[in-house]
Amino acid sequence: MRRKMKRRRSKRMRSKRNSRMKRRRKTRRRVRTRTWRRRMKRRKMRRKRKRRRSKRRMKRRKMRRKRKRRRSKRRKRRMKRWRTRTRRRRRRTRRSRRKRMM
Repeated sequence: MRRKMKRRRSKRMRSKRNSRMKRRRKTRRRVRTRTWRRRMKRRKMRRKRKRRRSKRRMKRRKMRRKRKRRRSKRRKRRMKRWRTRTRRRRRRTRRSRRKRMM
């Protein structure tokens, strides 16, 4: 692996950087005031507060969800028949193969 060579910075670049750093140091740090704390507390409480849920509304929602899932009975029957048929066939074939091997 090749090692990265450290680039030597010129004096001018260094001085620029230092001046920038000085400026950053001079900026006043924001002190957390009482009003700020209160505001944050209120926000927190708002998040924690539980919304009241009415039973009627909840029931309606539930019904809507169920409605989406509903399928016709005819379709269900068809699906069932198809599944059972395939399963039985598979089982029979497997058994016969085993017997052949024996």
